[in-house]
Amino acid sequence: MSTGQTVFPGQQVLPTGHICWETEEHFQAWLTGSAKEAHSGERAKPVGTGSDLLEFEIVQSTGPKA
Repeated sequence: MSTGQTVFPGQQVLPTGHICWETEEHFQAWLTGSAKEAHSGERAKPVGTGSDLLEFEIVQSTGPKA
């Protein structure tokens, strides 16, 4: 069933809020859609500007309902 919404297969809640998209096309549709305006504007300065962190600890993971 299509709701006109961009779909991603699941989300893993990581310390940085990492999201995995189903396809590149879904990501590009989200990036150029209304979400771009919602996430634009003034932002706080970053706490840091670099990192040697090469992996994440998954604190919660969700996926499609069976």
